[in-house]
Amino acid sequence: MEQQREDIILEQLNSFQDHLDNNLDDALWAYDALAKYYWNRRAHEQSIRFYKKVLQLYRSKEDQGGIEQLFCLGSIAFQYVAIGDTSKAMDYLDTCLNYAKEVGDDFYLVHAFNNLGLYYGYNQDYVKALNEFKEAQLYLGSSKSDSILAAAIYGNMGRVYHSLGQYQLAEKNYRLNLDYDQKLGENTDYVVTAIQFVPTLIKRNKLSEAQRLLEAVKTELSPQNKEIKYDWLIAATHLAIAQKDSKAQDWLTEAQELSFQLNQTQRIELNKVYSEMMDKKLELSKSEAEIKRIQADQLSKKRIIRYQQLALLLLVLVTLASILVALYRKQVLERKKQLETANLQNALAEQELENEALKAAKLELELNYKDRDVTNLAMVVQEKHDLQHLWSERLKKLYGLRDLESLKKELKALMQEVEGNERIDKEKLPLKQKVDELNTAFYEKLASSYPELSKNERELCGMIRLNMTTKEIATLKNITAGSAKVMLHRLRKKLEIDSKEELYLLISRV
Repeated sequence: MEQQREDIILEQLNSFQDHLDNNLDDALWAYDALAKYYWNRRAHEQSIRFYKKVLQLYRSKEDQGGIEQLFCLGSIAFQYVAIGDTSKAMDYLDTCLNYAKEVGDDFYLVHAFNNLGLYYGYNQDYVKALNEFKEAQLYLGSSKSDSILAAAIYGNMGRVYHSLGQYQLAEKNYRLNLDYDQKLGENTDYVVTAIQFVPTLIKRNKLSEAQRLLEAVKTELSPQNKEIKYDWLIAATHLAIAQKDSKAQDWLTEAQELSFQLNQTQRIELNKVYSEMMDKKLELSKSEAEIKRIQADQLSKKRIIRYQQLALLLLVLVTLASILVALYRKQVLERKKQLETANLQNALAEQELENEALKAAKLELELNYKDRDVTNLAMVVQEKHDLQHLWSERLKKLYGLRDLESLKKELKALMQEVEGNERIDKEKLPLKQKVDELNTAFYEKLASSYPELSKNERELCGMIRLNMTTKEIATLKNITAGSAKVMLHRLRKKLEIDSKEELYLLISRV
């Protein structure tokens, strides 16, 4: 019977399908309300079906729904947990975490890791659950929304520690949860946490405190929320058993009666929704007949008809939607605005720090360039000094010769070497210019990839790129082959190249 009534409700919704397909916000409102309706009645498969519709609509929006998409992913995951499909539940939780990382917002990440912790807790993998809750704590800030999240996480950790038998840690986290709820004025959450805290106090043999806590929250129990009262009765039963109090049987009996009433309430609520939908069905039929008459008589009034359909749809949606949903959305927007403001301030501060770091790096780079220029100049002076020393030694040798013919022969060879050195210097100039011309673009890339290289070292890299031999490099730079090998060794060391790696291959890839 109840299934037939649900089918009729869905049939009424389908009659508005054309309108929902063209009105994103109205469709979101309707499907979200139906998803929550079925969740509250533990019709998980039906709830999943509508939550998936909601998720699809959020993803079609320009902003992809923001935090609402995150909540939707989590809701689908825990519905799968409820029906025992842990594989699909984990898929949606992974999607939830990836979406949070993509957004890069701490508020999103706290929710995603908290969901993972709850999942592992339901599956009794308490070590993984604790790790996820601790990960969530890393992203907590100091705003009110984060404080609410902190309270929830401490409560979740308290339940996990209790399940692990670590009752001292469980007590510590439950107390933190209660402190947050008191400061934030979250009365309902405070009552729920206090009831959950009682078994831990019993394990800690703090029966008097457990008694005081149950008595304190008893006055806060809402007559409408019978599920919380049921939990209170179960906790009171456990406490009475621990105290060996005869009231234990009375509390248990009352809990059993309330459990039956909860099932009756669900049937009554379903009948109520069915009755409301039937009333709307009658109104809808009358309105559709009127609309068809107007369309047949006056085609030019289509716009007015669309407004009438929208007005009728809004009446139906009001019966399905909850005022609490609207208030909750408002709270989420306020939290998001606060977080965006805080993130903007943090980004500005980080930008200022980056600018200061760039200035310091630029100054250090300029100092390094000047230091390398001085080093290069010293190397050039040293090479000239070595050449002069060599010629000086040869002159000393000539001075000791007594054979005139041998003296002339050696002088002639020395003069030819000096003249050859001067000639080579003149011939090397156009060659060096040609090398620089071929390597103009290469020098720019090299400077970008290895800014620490000096001009002389960049020129050496350019010669290696042209596949010049050590002897050709020595000739062009007017140094000995040994000096050229030393320069190549220093270059390899500066580029941090292994001795077995081909220097030419590395430079040619720049």
